[in-house]
Amino acid sequence: MIDIKKTSNFLLELRKRKGYTQKEVSAHLHVSFQAVSRWENGNTLPSLDVLQDLAQLYEVSVDEILNGHFHSLKLSHESLGLSPHHFDRFNEEIKNQYEFPNKINQSFRGGIYFTDETHYLVSRTLEPGHKQELALYNDYRTDLSRDTVSFLLNEMICARAHPLFFSLSFLSGSKDPSLIEHILLGIRNEANKYGIPLLDIQRSVKNSIREDSLLFTTTCIGHGVYKNKSPIQSGDILLYLPSNGVHHHGFTLIKALMEEDPTLKDLKVEDHTFLDEIMKAPEPYWEKLHFFIEREEIKTFVHITQFGIFRNLKRIIPLQCQADLNLEKVQIPKIFYILKTRLDYSSYEMLNAFNCGIGMILVVNEKEADHIQFQIGNGCQQIGVLREGTGDIKIVHDLSWQ
Repeated sequence: MIDIKKTSNFLLELRKRKGYTQKEVSAHLHVSFQAVSRWENGNTLPSLDVLQDLAQLYEVSVDEILNGHFHSLKLSHESLGLSPHHFDRFNEEIKNQYEFPNKINQSFRGGIYFTDETHYLVSRTLEPGHKQELALYNDYRTDLSRDTVSFLLNEMICARAHPLFFSLSFLSGSKDPSLIEHILLGIRNEANKYGIPLLDIQRSVKNSIREDSLLFTTTCIGHGVYKNKSPIQSGDILLYLPSNGVHHHGFTLIKALMEEDPTLKDLKVEDHTFLDEIMKAPEPYWEKLHFFIEREEIKTFVHITQFGIFRNLKRIIPLQCQADLNLEKVQIPKIFYILKTRLDYSSYEMLNAFNCGIGMILVVNEKEADHIQFQIGNGCQQIGVLREGTGDIKIVHDLSWQ
């Protein structure tokens, strides 16, 4: 027998974990916010068809909702206190309050400043995170240097900007300069490969940081020329470039997994260890894509970063369109199979957490799709199409985990 009070308390917990308001849930489900309130107060239960949508929204099963508890307490961004919705709502409130214009690419999360009607500067910063922490602790400094430069160059592509320079800021707990030398030289060498200068660094010693610890922030400044491109519209094709692994984001979950099972880092993933695989630098798309920055055939670029494909792609889909995705031919790196098993995630949950083999998505004119795909080569494939809709993403064919 269903315990309505238990179910209502669970629905309230699920909504708060996601960071949604009752009005936001009601808008998503096309019901009144009073109905959501009645569910959470234990006055009534959602109808069966609404339960299905509610379960998908909260990423649980219908049985879990009706039983009023998780079948098993999975690791998730929400359980670790990192709700994607909280991040998005915070960013939206800041943007609305300070009126940061972004007519270049809504998926780009850096700063954009127009120096005149056509020229603009962009700034993108990569701050310390769990990947940096794991890399420094386990001495993957060369990989971390490559990761830093690759990530920022991929972001410059999204902003349609040519990088002008990198800058670095270090916080250290020690006065010993050797702690930063490897990182400094590594990033300088990576930047030199692309002919990008590294400015003088800033370094501070803080007593609040452990003596053997190091935090560093890297910023890339770029320059772009604005052009009135054709709008994104129904009929446009979505191409993707494959990723070679986890890339930079998703390490909150990975770190939690490794804390649960310290032996995981030595697990064999084909010819490498688990730690080798997650520390691998992301695919640098700059050499393949920088030729297209100023070309109009590519309407926008979407870098699949934190919280996976849905959150990043949705930012650029017009409200009058829907993205139909065919994921069955995506080549999934082995590391994601291991993460899926260890986290006990569904395919949908994996796509919400990681790139799952999809590193960059390009929105292109239907007539140009085949030509652009041929020009890029190296695994570039069609992954979807835009149809008339209401700004949603529909998985027509899911990832093949066989």
